[in-house]
Amino acid sequence: FLADVMNGNIAQNDIRFAVLEKFSSEHIEIPSTPRAVVEAHKPKAWPTDDDKIEADFAEQEQIRAEAEAEKKRLVKSRKTKKPDPD
Repeated sequence: FLADVMNGNIAQNDIRFAVLEKFSSEHIEIPSTPRAVVEAHKPKAWPTDDDKIEADFAEQEQIRAEAEAEKKRLVKSRKTKKPDPD
């Protein structure tokens, strides 16, 4: 029983530390669940293949050029002539 309830947390903390000190002096370990060790490893970098990079770049450029040409073709086909008023 504590006369001053405001000191309850301090007393509880002191008791916990006293228990830990006693366990330590008696060489008693507190068991805990072992956790899996996760080894973080970074994958090795791929060697640079300049020919593949250039081929990929050329392919992307060709795709962009074809898309641009298709866009221009669609814009031209959408233009209609004004109807003849007669």
